[in-house]
Amino acid sequence: MLVFKENVKGFVFDSSNDEVTKVFDRVLSAEESTLIMEVVDEDSVLFESEEWINEVFTVESKEDLENDSELSKVLDWKE
Repeated sequence: MLVFKENVKGFVFDSSNDEVTKVFDRVLSAEESTLIMEVVDEDSVLFESEEWINEVFTVESKEDLENDSELSKVLDWKE
């Protein structure tokens, strides 16, 4: 199962480039989340919940995560 790394509370992921473009080390307010989603392009998604990351990303093992240079910046694997 995917979980946020320590000190990661959210991140923006650009699906067109498979790239983490911004990392947040604190929980965002509702206003901040809304503003971020308004200014990022249509290929980018703000992830603030570990539930979402496990539904969206198809990482199935610790090895898969280690081989993904972008997601491994912000996510850990938990058995």
